[in-house]
Amino acid sequence: MQKVVIFGAGNCGRLIGANLMQDKNVEIIAFIDNDPQKAGQKICLENTQDSTGGG
Repeated sequence: MQKVVIFGAGNCGRLIGANLMQDKNVEIIAFIDNDPQKAGQKICLENTQDSTGGG
């Protein structure tokens, strides 16, 4: 299993994280961001595909 750290906890970082979660061989271990207001926050990632399997 690959352990991954994502740099950026904004919209793009969360989108990347949601896509990586689809790969069972990837474990996201942390998000890193330079915004002090995001320090200590939990990031909730959701499946971005709709019920038809589209994006």
